[in-house]
Amino acid sequence: MTQELTGDTTLDAEERGMLVEQMSVESRAAAVEEPKAFGKLRQGIELVSLDVLIDRFEERIASLRRRRRSGSTSNRS
Repeated sequence: MTQELTGDTTLDAEERGMLVEQMSVESRAAAVEEPKAFGKLRQGIELVSLDVLIDRFEERIASLRRRRRSGSTSNRS
């Protein structure tokens, strides 16, 4: 698991799910026993979440622009 946490290996979907599940189980203990490390983890998760949100927003904007250029949207008031 150390390799997964340091980024030395790539996890498949099942392994990622297991890691997230385990972190969920251990999160309270981590927050109490290792507050600085837990804070860094939380910050990292928040940054990734924001990046994903921005990517989805940009994809949606691009999709809407393509639709408008192709004329497939109706003109609503």
